[in-house]
Amino acid sequence: MAEAELKSLRLNSRRLRDLTTLVLVGLSGPLLLVHVIAPPLRRVVTLAPGVSVGDWRADLIRFLPAAFYLWGLWSIRSVFADLAAGGRLQPALASGLTRVGQALVLGAVSSVFVVTNLLRWIGHGKGGYLHFDVPGVVLGVVGLALMLLARLLAHAAAVQAELDEII
Repeated sequence: MAEAELKSLRLNSRRLRDLTTLVLVGLSGPLLLVHVIAPPLRRVVTLAPGVSVGDWRADLIRFLPAAFYLWGLWSIRSVFADLAAGGRLQPALASGLTRVGQALVLGAVSSVFVVTNLLRWIGHGKGGYLHFDVPGVVLGVVGLALMLLARLLAHAAAVQAELDEII
């Protein structure tokens, strides 16, 4: 890769790292406030008899898919940070895509299967054993595809390193 292209890649990676950080903070703040911080505070401040511990657990359970998706954003941010710092492209992308894929798959599985069953288990849900969540299923499939692409990229990097040794 030419020096000008590397410089441009690093600059764009810095910008995308900063943008991803902004999105991550902008999403995680309200989500943590609504699902983690507010429920116990609401119980303590109001001392309302209608707010039970089960409500707080339900809020935490509903936060589970979002926590995995936020981990995916953090993983993307770390890829951009590594590239901005001058890291090698293929290893950074391979590990980053693997982590993003895992985050998407775990978020999708928790959205479709885990949340509804945990809510039912604590007595807070009714209905089926899975939540028909089309975006969740699509994100899960995209996550699997990213994990496959990451493996292919890692394999290509290994083959390239082997060929570089021969030459």
